[in-house]
Amino acid sequence: MRATVETITKEELSKALGNDRPVLIDLRLNWAAGSLKIKTAVHEEAEDVDNWASRYASDQMIVLYCSTPAEKTSRATAQKLLQKGFSRVKVLRGGWVMWQTSDLPVQRKDKAPTPKGIIREVLSD
Repeated sequence: MRATVETITKEELSKALGNDRPVLIDLRLNWAAGSLKIKTAVHEEAEDVDNWASRYASDQMIVLYCSTPAEKTSRATAQKLLQKGFSRVKVLRGGWVMWQTSDLPVQRKDKAPTPKGIIREVLSD
């Protein structure tokens, strides 16, 4: 039986960022192209959930967001985390689009990672 993926509104997340300090995970595929993220968010790749999940405590509040308001990537990743025994996983309702268009706090990313398949030496030529 699949567990129900819970959502969190932008208002609830804004409040939680000041109180609960959830782990905020940015799953956007266009991470390297964008320059902004939700404050305190870390980037993880949805297809690598099996590799990065162990870095987080299973009882810690984790909030996932992706690019689209449909939350497809976030919901699928949340489902995988729930199957791995994580108990406090939520998806940001409306994703990055909802947050960004609501005048809520964002921050510049430090440095965009090199996209997969790109060799750094080639970029410097």
